[in-house]
Amino acid sequence: MLPSTDCLSAIPALVRALSLSFVVASQSAYTCATTGKTTVAQIYGRILRALGLLSNGSVVLKSGGDLISGHEGGTEEATLAILENAKGKVLVIDEAYMLDSSNYGKIALDMIVSKVMGSPGEDIAVLLLGYEDLIMKMLNNQNPGLKRYFT
Repeated sequence: MLPSTDCLSAIPALVRALSLSFVVASQSAYTCATTGKTTVAQIYGRILRALGLLSNGSVVLKSGGDLISGHEGGTEEATLAILENAKGKVLVIDEAYMLDSSNYGKIALDMIVSKVMGSPGEDIAVLLLGYEDLIMKMLNNQNPGLKRYFT
């Protein structure tokens, strides 16, 4: 089933982003928790699945804190488990700017980039959600080269 006509107007922008595995979605300072982020991610997943770019297309919701562990090796384990669970799906990392709070955040980001390079045939899409200024600050702080992976 196709999304409503209101949602169809967003398809051209999504299609332009289809060759990318990473997308940064921003929210303004005036948004509330119910802005439709999950609904948009679900529509995005259905579109990617219909185009054959994802095998499943459903959404896995996580926060930046879900990827971080306070003990040695824990961040790698948590991040890898989340990435494995998200194969074929859209991984939504809400409040992704939390990955800028420690060296563990850098480890999680580096692991995401190493496992999801945006190559054809990869069966995952990653959405980083959060305030644009904080996301861009995080990308600059953790690794200035990371920005090229995100739109």
